[in-house]
Amino acid sequence: GQFAAIAWLRWRIFVNSLRTVRGRLEMVSWILMGLGFALFGLGGAFGLGAAAWFLVSRGTVEWLAGPLWGVLLYWQIFPVMATAFSENFDASNFLRFPLAYRPYFLLRVIYGALDPSTMIGTLWLIGIAVGIGIAAPQLLPWAVFVLAVFAAFNILLNRAIFSWIERWLAQRKTREIFGIVFFLFIISFQLSGPLINYYVHHAGKGATP
Repeated sequence: GQFAAIAWLRWRIFVNSLRTVRGRLEMVSWILMGLGFALFGLGGAFGLGAAAWFLVSRGTVEWLAGPLWGVLLYWQIFPVMATAFSENFDASNFLRFPLAYRPYFLLRVIYGALDPSTMIGTLWLIGIAVGIGIAAPQLLPWAVFVLAVFAAFNILLNRAIFSWIERWLAQRKTREIFGIVFFLFIISFQLSGPLINYYVHHAGKGATP
């Protein structure tokens, strides 16, 4: 009954928001963002699936840790960075209502499961499982089990991180700081290439007799 009431309330908030021009524009932007996330997720799933197929077919299964670390970092970092550009629903508001611990925990997990990063990460893990299954069908059941546990771990870890910093991220100044850090992080990738080439070039000159 509590879950049904919360779902109905969120649905009514969404329907009422469509009565304004701003609400309609936000719905259009969400649709466009959803298409972009879908393309990003499917493209990443294809790429990671091809990488998993290549690694397993070559017998270097241990190198699958590389793609999985990439999925883990994206799954945990992207949602935190995304809060710098949008207003997010504070799930701790549910504490105002007479909810027991178990329903409150399940609500937070459901909100985490509906997050775009969770959906994209799930698509990527499905791509890895398909790549492993094509390369070595006998490993597919174990791969599905391990990747399912890995997905559950990421969802719970993401919810734990947000429970620690949710109030902090709700402040506008904090979101601005995260936005600046995010842009500096992107710019650092563009500067790292020339710096690496510079040091490699000079190291090569120093090694030449």
